[in-house]
Amino acid sequence: ARRNEIGEMIHAVGVFKHNSVERARAEKAVMEAKNDLERRVEERTTQLKDSRDQLRLVTDNLPVLIAYIDTEQRYRIVNETCAQWYQRSIKDIIGKTVADILDIDYGKFGPRIEQVLAGKQQTFHETVTYPDGVTRSVRVNFVPHLAVDGTVDSYFSIAEDITEMEQAEEALRQAQKMEAVGQLTGGIAHDFNNILGIIMGNLQLLQRKAGDNPEVMKFARQALKGTERGADITKKLLSFSHQAPRNTEQVAANNLVAGMEDLIAKSLTAAVEVETVLASELWPAEINPGDLQDAVLNLCLNARDAMPDGGKLVIETANKVLDNNFVRLHPTAKAGEFVVISVTDNGTGMSAEVKEKLFEPFFTTKTFGKGSGLGLSMVHGFVERSGGNIQVYSEVGTGTTFHIFLPRAGEETKETETGSDHPANLPGGEETILIVDDEEVLRKVATAFLNGLGYKTLTAGNGEEALQVLKQHPGIDLLFCDVIMPGELDGYQVALEARKLHASAKVLLTSGFARMHEEHSKSDDKYLSSLASHLLGKPYNDGELALAVRRALDDGQA
Repeated sequence: ARRNEIGEMIHAVGVFKHNSVERARAEKAVMEAKNDLERRVEERTTQLKDSRDQLRLVTDNLPVLIAYIDTEQRYRIVNETCAQWYQRSIKDIIGKTVADILDIDYGKFGPRIEQVLAGKQQTFHETVTYPDGVTRSVRVNFVPHLAVDGTVDSYFSIAEDITEMEQAEEALRQAQKMEAVGQLTGGIAHDFNNILGIIMGNLQLLQRKAGDNPEVMKFARQALKGTERGADITKKLLSFSHQAPRNTEQVAANNLVAGMEDLIAKSLTAAVEVETVLASELWPAEINPGDLQDAVLNLCLNARDAMPDGGKLVIETANKVLDNNFVRLHPTAKAGEFVVISVTDNGTGMSAEVKEKLFEPFFTTKTFGKGSGLGLSMVHGFVERSGGNIQVYSEVGTGTTFHIFLPRAGEETKETETGSDHPANLPGGEETILIVDDEEVLRKVATAFLNGLGYKTLTAGNGEEALQVLKQHPGIDLLFCDVIMPGELDGYQVALEARKLHASAKVLLTSGFARMHEEHSKSDDKYLSSLASHLLGKPYNDGELALAVRRALDDGQA
């Protein structure tokens, strides 16, 4: 019995040892499975984090506003573009309602929101002024997001800024219209020239046949004068339609303008003061010199008519580099190096409606018989034919500036490598700048570019708004302000008021009118005179803006 007990004990010990081994094996297998699962979870977590970071990187760099909004109108996800448009951080937006963030009439989106919450995607265009001060024409998509049970629990709001695209489309339509008008007028002028040739030839034959008949000779001479006027009109029409002969040469615009001073003075009234400001080391231009003379004279005559009671006419030349940013604002222009001839008057100015039709043949604001309406058409034709472009700045009651851009001779017209495409090459900073301009597009461009250089920006559309912003934000370092704006305050007046509110704030003024046109450049007030002498002329490129802002912050007068 004792042996049996011992045998059973030995057997039990063996079973125990066997079970321990099995248990150890099982524990080892469980541990290996656990470690493998933890590794796989870690790998999957890393992959998900990488995917999330990549998605965030993509969405943050898309030039569209992306927001994920729940049924209570609370932001759950926004991208960096959205935060920039709202002038807030992403962290500050998440969890807030649309009404908390947007100080706009978001109620007009109400019907659209009701539709998207009912599961219907909405696509529409809208014009909205966002908290960054920029009024954008946007294409908006509201896309519903469905929960597991099929109900809408949130939606995506995707807004794309299409302002520049609409401007480009409008510029293209205008160019196509001008091209069509040019083809039409060119065809008419060509046929009209043939008819005039027949009439003139027969009149000359009639003069020979008339012999000593003075009355017939008189009528023939008068008829010939009429045909000569008709020939002059067809010449202008052919010039507008780009069909006039083109014999070009390298021209020093300074010499040409200087040589025209007597002719211009004789063409104007004594009440019009003429001043020329010629740039040193001006580049040559490859043009027809006669065409340029005609263009400058036509602009001067237009300026004379805009100053019936007298005034001041300034002709200015300059070298100018147009960059990609300028081309985006003016789609008909090209980037490159240009010679600029500017003609400025302080006359009646033009409305937006007049500026839109300015270069169309036979369009004129003058009374019947006072003008053919072909002078500016001819100027436009010459500039286009020369590979340049023409820009007009005008304010009713203030005056007008025409800027003629002619390509630099001997240089390939090429896109510049400066500007917003390469902001790292330009000086920046972290100061706060108030941008004041009544042109929404210019505010938008200046805001985007200066933000890209590290500056913080605020905006205003006129002098009164600017003073309100100055009162609300005492930390403004620089006032960057247009000179001519609607309202009671111009740029100089805003600068003087800003000086009272913030003695340490610097000021940089900008204007589309010729620099010497600014009466304050010769003011007895040293502060106003200094502002005028350092004024940044429009149009400016990114590099000029960056340097002028940095110079004003570092050296400008407060």
